[in-house]
Amino acid sequence: MATIEVTFPLNIPKEKIIFILEGNLKQNSKFTCEVEFDRSEDDENVFRVSSLYGAKAFYLIGMTASGIIEAFCSNTVQSILDIKKMNIKRNQRGFKNGKFKDSYNNECSIQKSSSAMDDFIWLGIDKPKMTVFENENMGKYIETVLPKTWMVNSRMHLSREQVAKLLPILQKFVDTGELP
Repeated sequence: MATIEVTFPLNIPKEKIIFILEGNLKQNSKFTCEVEFDRSEDDENVFRVSSLYGAKAFYLIGMTASGIIEAFCSNTVQSILDIKKMNIKRNQRGFKNGKFKDSYNNECSIQKSSSAMDDFIWLGIDKPKMTVFENENMGKYIETVLPKTWMVNSRMHLSREQVAKLLPILQKFVDTGELP
């Protein structure tokens, strides 16, 4: 069995690293690995990762480790945790909905539509931030407030058929990080 050391910032929970590394390799490839916390050193946690599959498995482990660091050093992980904790409730009109935040910390929701014609859901950002160029040459945006009489449609109104067509594309992205 071959073994490598992989380091992660101290702010990433050790149990999450082990769970993600072992689970991702097992779920997304034919390889397996064993991950053990070894020590803390120079503001990093060091893990020993062992696999019978050697370099092929370690390549995927490296890619996963990079994704873990990127995710935990941004808002992405909190967004994922928010979605996992999402509680589907009924709104004031009796339609089910769930609220979560995206990786840019925008408040989002998924909601059953009130359409009497067919089954639809609403999905997207609840309160989009509207921005304008402060200086077109510098590319700097500033947030602006819309007049109360204006409305911005920021959520998709999707039929079951549209969702069914999106699912394989989304699943491909979940599995590989890429679009088909």
